[in-house]
Formats: sequence, C-alpha cells, structure tokens
Amino acid sequence: MMKSFVWWLAFKQVFSRQKKAGLLFMTWASMIGITIGVGALVITLSVMGGFERELRHKIFFGLPHVEVMNKKASIGVSLTRYSLSEFAQAFDQFRALAAYIKADVIAHQDGQIASATILGIDPRKDHDVYGVRRSLLGFESLEELLASEVYDYPPVIVGSGLADTLQLHIGEIISLLSPQASLSGFLSGAKVSKEYKVVGYFRSGKNDYDESYVVTNLNEARQHMDDYDPSMDGDEFVTGVAVVFDDPDDVDRLRDNNRFLEQFSFLSWKDVNKALLFALLLEKLAMSVVLFLIVIVAIFSLSGTVMMTVYHKRTQISLLRGLGMTWHDVVKVFIAHGAIIGTIGIVLGLVVGLLTCVFILKVGVVTLPAGLYTLQKLPVKFLYFEYILISLCALLMTIIASVYPAYIAGRQDPGDGLRY
Repeated sequence: MMKSFVWWLAFKQVFSRQKKAGLLFMTWASMIGITIGVGALVITLSVMGGFERELRHKIFFGLPHVEVMNKKASIGVSLTRYSLSEFAQAFDQFRALAAYIKADVIAHQDGQIASATILGIDPRKDHDVYGVRRSLLGFESLEELLASEVYDYPPVIVGSGLADTLQLHIGEIISLLSPQASLSGFLSGAKVSKEYKVVGYFRSGKNDYDESYVVTNLNEARQHMDDYDPSMDGDEFVTGVAVVFDDPDDVDRLRDNNRFLEQFSFLSWKDVNKALLFALLLEKLAMSVVLFLIVIVAIFSLSGTVMMTVYHKRTQISLLRGLGMTWHDVVKVFIAHGAIIGTIGIVLGLVVGLLTCVFILKVGVVTLPAGLYTLQKLPVKFLYFEYILISLCALLMTIIASVYPAYIAGRQDPGDGLRY
C-alpha cells in the first residue's frame, strides 16, 4: 500500500498544475536534455553501425576470411603433399575453400608502367572466394575466359582501375615482369617477363583490388612465384589456401586442437584490417563518450531540479512526516520523482532517435558525395542491445543523481518545515 502511495505522490509532484514556473521550467529542461542526449546517442550509434556494416561487407567482398600459407611464405604449399581435401577436413563449417597464388609483378603496356599483383585461381574450384566471378564486366563464364587453349596468348582479367591506368582494352597484349625471378629459374628456362592477352575486366568496388589485380589461372600465375622453376608445376605449388566461413569470427579458433593446421601460418581478415577495425572501435567509443556527456549534463540538471523541489516542498514534507510517513518513504518519493523525469526523457529520446533513423533510412535526406563508400545515402543499422544498454545506464544515473536531494528531504526535521 505504501509503495503505491509513494509512486502516486511522486507522479503528483512531477505533473502538478500548481507547480511554480521556475520549477516547471527546470523539470522540462532536465527532461528535454535527457531526450536530446539519448536521441543523439541512438542516431549516432545507428549511423556508425550502418557504416560499420557496409564496411564489413566491403571488406568481405573479394577477400577470404583467412589465407593459410606455409610458415615460410616464399616457399609456398605443395598440393601434391597437402591436398585440398585434407584442408577441407581440417576446417569446420567452412563455406568455400580454394587454392590461390599471389605474386607482385610490374605491368607494362605501350610505355605505361604500373605495379600490380597477379592472382592465380582455379576457375573450376574457386567458388568465387575472391569475388572475381561476381565482379566481371560484360562476361558470364569465368571458365571460358581462363581457358588458355582458346587464345594465342595466355589470358588475363584486369581490374578496371588498372586497365584505366594502362589504357588497356580487351584484346590488347600486356607484359608482366617478375621482379623476384631467381637466377636458377632463369637458367632453367623460366621467363622474367611474359606477355598476356586481356580478355576481360572486373570491378569489385575495392580500389586496392581494381587498381592492382591481374587474374589468371594457377599454371600461369605460378611462373611469377618467388624462385620459380619448372619443377614446381609438377608439385602443384601455390601460395596458399583461401577459406570462407559461415561465421567470419570462426577465424579466432583455427588452431584449436588441430595438429594439421599447426604446420601453417594464417592471415585472417582481422589481421589485414586490424588498424581499420581498431580505428572504427575507437571512433565509436569516443563519439559515445562525448554524446553521453550531454546525458550527464542533463542529469546534473535533474539533480538540481529535485533539490529545488525539496526546497519548495519543505512544508508538505513536514506534514507527511507529522502524519506518520518515515524518512525512508520520503527518500523513496524523491528518488521516484527523479526516476520518473529520467524515464520520460529516456523514452522520448528513444522515440525521437528511432523515428529519425527510420526517416533517414526511408527518405535518405542526407546525400553522400559520389564515390564515398560507394553509398548514396547514410546507412542505418538498428542496434537494440546498445539502445537497452544506453537506457539502463541513463536510468541508473538519474536514480543516483536523485539520491542526495532525496536524502536531504528525508533527514529534514518536521519542526523546521512547519515553522516557515
């Protein structure tokens, strides 16, 4: 019974029509301040979550979740010694697995020179681990493009950015020079430079791929590996094996109780993008702290509002104490008073923030510059766990801010209040 009375009395204090103008203004100012702070946090975290989602999608497009290589990367992995089926058995719940070759080369065509990376894949077993199949421009069959017997020169597919740099067109010849070619390989008949025919383009949307990658089959790419000699063809040497998982975070438990994989080194998407992921986390944390300061300032204002309410309600407090209300109940009334103001501000903040996010998502009033993240409007991701966490933290702080004014009210001498 007393508990219900405490909350009823707190509601009457907050929504009293006879409240003085100054106290009413302070109450609304505290409520609006909390609303603005919570709303700003919801909007900012949602937009940043949207950018993070789009960035992760961009990271994973054309990038396997992990690349498994020899601990001495320059040696490579022999598929005759370690077959793809052994790798498939070693991994759990993978979506795609394929051998690959990567090597740095220098591309040359009609006086134009650019550094490039040659990527060798098996189009029959690639499962589009590197996203080349999805990025082809004007072509459908990757198998036909990489069928060497169809062309008078070995075929390559060139990134659209690299093609623009070298002014390449389909059907033209491009020369690839291997700067790491060994003397033994040269004496064995390996060529330092080799000519290829451009048979297609790809555009992944990732500048580091589109501006530097040249794609061909494994046999052709192998000739550009470190210390290549023809004997490596028989052993089917590759740079490594690329794997895509159903859950990208599975890369964290690769070596768990797996003796086969202990022989190799790993390069995961987290390793490649470590600096970027840390920068995103740091930016998100910094923005959250700065915006939460708005909530803290509003909560200080709330504390002052409750204190002013205690000052103006001295007579009523004394009457209640004289009628038998304990000081503990008086404390509860004013803590509930602050909690009600805080709760209304938090709920309004959530409503304003979520409605703004929906408006941004549906209408797209903010137009991004062309080429920025390849997005036309602000992305939004609804982060319900973060919203609940923000609300609980804000509510806890409003309760804490109300404790001291409520304690002052509870310790007030009934005689002092009735004297004035």
